[in-house]
Amino acid sequence: MNLRRNISNLIQALELLPAFNSIYDTSMGSDKPYLVKGIKKLKEAVIELEETGYFQGEISELRRSFLYQTNEDSLRTTSSLILPIERLVNELIVGLRYLVGYIAQLPKLVATNNIDIRLPETKDFDHLSKVANEFKKVIDIPVSDLPDGEPIEIISAEPGSIWLTVALHTGAAIGLVGAICKAAVYLKQKNAAANTFIEYAKGLHNHNDYLKAIQDGQKKLIDEYVATTTAEISNDFYQDLNIEKQNRLKLAIETMENLYQKGAIVLPSANDLALQKQFPTMSEIQLLTSGMNQIENPEKQ
Repeated sequence: MNLRRNISNLIQALELLPAFNSIYDTSMGSDKPYLVKGIKKLKEAVIELEETGYFQGEISELRRSFLYQTNEDSLRTTSSLILPIERLVNELIVGLRYLVGYIAQLPKLVATNNIDIRLPETKDFDHLSKVANEFKKVIDIPVSDLPDGEPIEIISAEPGSIWLTVALHTGAAIGLVGAICKAAVYLKQKNAAANTFIEYAKGLHNHNDYLKAIQDGQKKLIDEYVATTTAEISNDFYQDLNIEKQNRLKLAIETMENLYQKGAIVLPSANDLALQKQFPTMSEIQLLTSGMNQIENPEKQ
């Protein structure tokens, strides 16, 4: 979870929650003396919090409550139902105020040539070392091949998170990493389409020789895409067609494709539209990984 990326959601939730309140009112002569208001604002706040990944226990408790059994913005209820919810909401407000205040005190690390990386889930230190080595292939080695390439620098690993902030130092470096990430997304899409076509052909009970011809044909198309894309990126950023550099780029693209499937994300730190366009969007990445999970786990459909 990247604290800075979640700040707008946290602030929005903090602004919405105080609208939720209850009034003790016996004027209606009801056996439900508490008038609850602002239920819709509370639900909007819950949606904002779900985007951040924080307060999952509190969110689950709210979603299980009587408030989610109605579409109304207000209702009457009893003390046994509303008082625990009010305590929970007050605790959320206190927690959000602390978290927003903490984020405001963090060093300002967002720079034009920085990227944010979400690591895949790691099981142990051996796996973490393997993931680090894969990112070296994706970022460190290709950037060092640039004409003015500088050593990259990990400048932030936020407490309790799996996000890193990495300084690439030059516009060429961040453009190169963005091109690798985009190529990896397109490669994953092509592999997914090829796998779908092959599975369809298998379903037609085609002869093994025919299936092998289809598989070979799909592999050839993908290899041609990788070779063409690698040459284009090499020409754009290295101004040459050095075979060794192209091989390292090819490895970077294929490694990043694998990292996407594991849940990794690489995005520019700065909220700059021109920079954002150089990288795959979050929606493209999420659509890609969810689509691949469906292809690889059809029994879950």
